[in-house]
Amino acid sequence: MKLSIVAAYNQKLDMTKDFLQCMYDTTKTFREENELEFILVNGGNTIDLEHPIITKLIRLEKNHGFSLTVNEGLRQVATDSEYIFYVGNDSFPTYDGWLEDLITLQKDTGAGIVCPSNDRPGLNAYKHLYQSETEFYYNVEFFPSIAYLITKECFDKVGLWDTLYINSGMYGDNDYCARVRLAGETIIVSKNILLKHLLSQESPKLFNIDFDMAENHKRYVDKWSKGIPPIKVWY
Repeated sequence: MKLSIVAAYNQKLDMTKDFLQCMYDTTKTFREENELEFILVNGGNTIDLEHPIITKLIRLEKNHGFSLTVNEGLRQVATDSEYIFYVGNDSFPTYDGWLEDLITLQKDTGAGIVCPSNDRPGLNAYKHLYQSETEFYYNVEFFPSIAYLITKECFDKVGLWDTLYINSGMYGDNDYCARVRLAGETIIVSKNILLKHLLSQESPKLFNIDFDMAENHKRYVDKWSKGIPPIKVWY
């Protein structure tokens, strides 16, 4: 099996180094039996990071905002990858084998996107949005965390992130989940596969979050004003 991980950094070098090491340590068993492609996008930092887990480094001359930056990584995903996992450099897996567990959950459910849980904002904050649940996962319309395992088949249908959402990309995850549902795919969140989330460490260093939230909310509502899928404001 071949899987591609896409991540990016701009300001938080020390945190990103810790993130890379964590990814390396917690994908050890996966890499022993499978092929892992790790694509890191340098979103305009003057310093390129090196680490054994990195198989492809993309260096941008300046920061283009979240959507454009992550899209540069997604464009470089190998065509023979079966899965893509894109994740912020502020989310840390908590045990070796998490990747295999996500893949098993995807195969068991047939979901287009499988999300690990995280400790921030946590499951309870968005329980009013969950459609149903089993012992192991929730069915959701949206989950506010840039840590998604998506099948290549689903990604090919949905495509890149919409660059309508500027700077920090607030509401880009809402939009992507809406497009996944329009494509006829389901989204689930694991109850047991946990990532520790340090919560938007890069964005406050780069952008005016209050401005981004207001502007991107307007863009999101304008885009989906026709009513399919039903508009819900999650933030």
